[in-house]
Amino acid sequence: MRPFIESRKASGSNEVNIEIVQSYVECEYPIDENNAVVVYIIPRTENSVWVASSFEHAFDDLVINLDRDTYEAIADTWPILANLLENGIKERYQYGALIVMEDSDYCEKKWFVASIVGNISFETLEDLFGQRVQQAIELVISQSMTLWIEIAENKPNLFQQFSKGFLKGLTAAVTATVFAFLGLNSEQQD
Repeated sequence: MRPFIESRKASGSNEVNIEIVQSYVECEYPIDENNAVVVYIIPRTENSVWVASSFEHAFDDLVINLDRDTYEAIADTWPILANLLENGIKERYQYGALIVMEDSDYCEKKWFVASIVGNISFETLEDLFGQRVQQAIELVISQSMTLWIEIAENKPNLFQQFSKGFLKGLTAAVTATVFAFLGLNSEQQD
């Protein structure tokens, strides 16, 4: 499965590209000539689906040793991330949640911003892409983009949190991983 923001498969068109495979429906929404946001519709039960966007392994190391101090530092630095993470922990999917699910292409666990839509039909694509699924797609795109922007815009706060030592559970290797995800040099000072 592809990450939330990815190079477009179908360049040259402003249409949504839909690809149906055995275990999901991939929806590619163009955002410019070269890039798209990618959202998945994944069967959950006979009459419900996950609507989700992949953040790959972006948060693996950040939450591996999640304690109260680390969570508070995350909440201070990235409140949207903290809210989505809390929704995932409490299984509140209506407004979007950050959860770990299996990427069926690689059979490994990855982070997804997700919502659930129940009481739907899989009879036709028109049934599957009904109003409630469309609303969930809009929610997942909105929450994913908000999270993406929050992470990008709050880089300085991250340096302050690291320099104050709030993220006690993070090792140097974890710090380097988070910095690499954010596109930063881990040697950089605030």
